[in-house]
Order: sequence, then C-alpha cells, then structure tokens
Amino acid sequence: MRLDLHTHSYFSDGEYPPEKIKAEATKRRVSFFSITDHNILWDTKSIKENITENDSSYIDGLEISTLHRTSRPTLSLHILGYGKAFYRNILNKGLRQTIDGYNSRAHAITSKLNNIFPDIELNFESIKNNGHEIYVSRNTLAKLVVEHLKGTLPLREVLKQFVFIENENDDWMMTPKESFELIARAGGIPVLAHSGRELRKLGMSEYKKMIEGLAGDGLRGIEVYYPKHTKEDIATLRSVAKNLGLYITGGSDWHGNMYTPETEIGQNIPNEDITPFLEDKRIMSG
Repeated sequence: MRLDLHTHSYFSDGEYPPEKIKAEATKRRVSFFSITDHNILWDTKSIKENITENDSSYIDGLEISTLHRTSRPTLSLHILGYGKAFYRNILNKGLRQTIDGYNSRAHAITSKLNNIFPDIELNFESIKNNGHEIYVSRNTLAKLVVEHLKGTLPLREVLKQFVFIENENDDWMMTPKESFELIARAGGIPVLAHSGRELRKLGMSEYKKMIEGLAGDGLRGIEVYYPKHTKEDIATLRSVAKNLGLYITGGSDWHGNMYTPETEIGQNIPNEDITPFLEDKRIMSG
C-alpha cells in the first residue's frame, strides 16, 4: 500500500498549504496521508470536508518535539500523534509551553541574525504576525537569510551555519513520556518518528533498551518506512516493533520542494505491516 503519514505544511516548517499537500498525495496515488505539523494540530475540518472519493484519505496528525534526558547521550526524539477525533483543546493546552519555547528560541535567533547581517533588519513580531505558523520556525528564518544573500548560500548551509542558538536552555521541551500521555489523553496514538538515526547512534542493544523503556511509558508505534532508512534499518526497526507489539507506520517527512527537494510524497508499505495500525478504532471510523 502506498501512503504517507508524515508531511508538513506551512503551518509549521513546510513550504505549502494543506490543499497543495492533498493534491500532491492524490497525484502520487497515495491511499492515506497525514499532515503532521510540528507541535500543532490545526483545524483540519476544511481539508476533510473537501476530500472526494478520488482523493487520498486523510488522518489527523501532528509531530511533537521532545527531549529524552535520561538517555546517554541526551536525544531529541520526535513523536508523531495520530487520531480520527482528537480533543483539540487538550492538545493545544498541553502544547502551549512548547510553542512559547520555540518562539523564544526564534526571537533569540532573530537577534543573532541581525547582529551577523546588520542590513537584514529582521523583526520577530512582523515575521510571526505575517506568517502562517503558530511559531516561527528555523526554516522560515533561514529562507529570509537566503533571500537576503540572494541565493549565494543554499538553505541547508544557512541553517547549519547561522540559524541556531548555542547552549540553548531547553527546559521547556517535553519528555517523550509527557508527549505520549498528552497524545493518549487527546484520543490519539503516539509513534516514534524516523528513529533510524537513533538506531545508528546508539547501536542495536542500546536502541532496543530505549524502545523497551519508551513502550513502557506509552509509545505505541515506530515509523519504520522512511526515505533515509536503509534496508538494514527497516529490517531492524520492523523486528523491534513486532517483538514489542508496536504499530508499524511510514512517511516521507516531506516539507515541500524547497526544503526537501530529494523527497516526494508517498512510501510503499506492505499491507501486513500497516493494516493493524489503520484498523485501530482511534484511526478509522466504523
């Protein structure tokens, strides 16, 4: 089955509006898709009401940034949440501190960029008020720098060289367990995103211990199928998920042609792997 449970719109750090993502998913013959914007579940009523029988089917989603402080080294883990009927007020209230933290970081980065490029004249409040995002993303700031430099540096180099804060205070970031609990309270299923990178960083033994601990804290799935996962990664992640009774999902992490030019919407996932997830009553009606 071809589907994509991991994409981003311009409501977080993606390039396009949700309607463009829906059109792209339909064009690519994706059966199911989800827009998993960072730390926000936007009002998806309009996109779901306008889906016809010829369109890809939509599943509500989001991606929460967390910090696994008890691991060595400390790991930044992204937790995907999916559901057919999220309690939006629970999610929005639970994510308030995270959103405020990201805006505080963006404000500091804006000041840093103004010092590096005195004639760029970035104004944080103007950027925040004139954009679609609920908080200002690093991608948005990097794009403004690229425009200022007239394309002499590619976006990824700008992100790497300039758009960050050294020794950042990250006390505002959730733990993975807190994100699991929030997603579950709101009626959804928490899934660990693109964890091939953690597998490679930790090694098989430590990775498995980490996943066992996360499963005990409420993790319910692993994003196994992902463009940057090798065949070996997929086989290992699939085995870990199956052994622990976790759902298997997949997605492209598509942010649009500007931010992820090497990626297109859609992942081919064996029916036997994705069907248990899709049949969960928290995902599908009926």
